[in-house]
Amino acid sequence: MDETFRPTILIPLDGSRLARAAVDEVLPLAKATGASITLISVMEPIMDRHFETFAHAEDISISEAIEVYLEGEARRLSQDTGLIVTSMVVGGFGDKTGEVLAHFGAKNGFDMIVMSTRGLSGFKRLVIGSVAREVVDSAEVPVLLYPPR
Repeated sequence: MDETFRPTILIPLDGSRLARAAVDEVLPLAKATGASITLISVMEPIMDRHFETFAHAEDISISEAIEVYLEGEARRLSQDTGLIVTSMVVGGFGDKTGEVLAHFGAKNGFDMIVMSTRGLSGFKRLVIGSVAREVVDSAEVPVLLYPPR
């Protein structure tokens, strides 16, 4: 492995198991290349459904629950793999989540964005939309998508 190049991977998480699955899928690549990983969440009202129960149980705000979740995931991954893993929460500011992620990845020099897809097709995809599609359409860096299993 070339010690002068350490790829940087951005992985969006929304608290769902599906989003978290992308982490497990990309770990072999990250370990083989010595990549550093940044876990990111974009604050959006829809995220409430994944973090509301945890926030209520811990008597903290939803934004704090998201930070606690990401920090815990980053700490566990770093301990389990020896990789450099960081986390952050950014505001969506009313923009589409996928565009925020794509812009963040390019602006901060990430080599790759890795995420799971929802696996929606046809009419459902048209009605619900797709953050993964927004990232692919907007990204200036490579995007690696993993289908649901």
